[in-house]
Amino acid sequence: MGALNLSGKPFKDEEKVELPRWAVWNWDLEKYFVSQMEYPKHLLERNKAGYSVVMFTVDTLGLPRDISLLATTQEDFSRAVIRLVEELPHCLPCRDESGKRMECLYAVYVPFLPQHYRDRVKADSIVEEVARQSFVEWEATSYFQDGKLSAAQDYITGRLVYDPSLLGDKQQSREIYMIRINSYGEVQEVKTMRSSGVEDWNKQVIEIIKSMSRWTPAISYRGKGEYRESVWAIPIFFKKK
Repeated sequence: MGALNLSGKPFKDEEKVELPRWAVWNWDLEKYFVSQMEYPKHLLERNKAGYSVVMFTVDTLGLPRDISLLATTQEDFSRAVIRLVEELPHCLPCRDESGKRMECLYAVYVPFLPQHYRDRVKADSIVEEVARQSFVEWEATSYFQDGKLSAAQDYITGRLVYDPSLLGDKQQSREIYMIRINSYGEVQEVKTMRSSGVEDWNKQVIEIIKSMSRWTPAISYRGKGEYRESVWAIPIFFKKK
């Protein structure tokens, strides 16, 4: 169960690849099916338990395709599982050792347990009512590296090379850059929002931003949960000292 290479076997060294990761369920997709399933009504009334095992391809966009049922105890269980696979929000796709996106297979065992389902429905109704009364948006902002607020700024300034004499009589100058992070954590767009007028500095900062490693994208926890794009404004200070 879990991520497999395209031959259907586990990766030899999982430390050398990044496995698919979903916004809410991370690497444990069984939780997704258990939390989102709609139990077939006639099987629930009969207290009929069972399971399905599903396998599908996770493409380079983090979306499922080529869905296959490997085993099931009830045809209605398999239909419920296939529907949930088709409705999966995109994940952060599998990446090789160099960070390049690649396809992989994913296999999941999905248990159908009547009493667990009833307990979950009851708990969900309570959570739903609390959420309806709440003014809080259940989201997590994107972040770079260790998540410190200054992490992106520190990354840029630590790589800058510039001639402070270009400041002239000024002790410092501030530039502001807009960075758009897509829902995969990649830098999608960079713009200069405020410039000091020194073109060499602008070019340097933009190239440094474009070379950034991936961010952890913003997450919305509503519904099935999903990764979202975000926009950051990063101030960069050029100082004489």
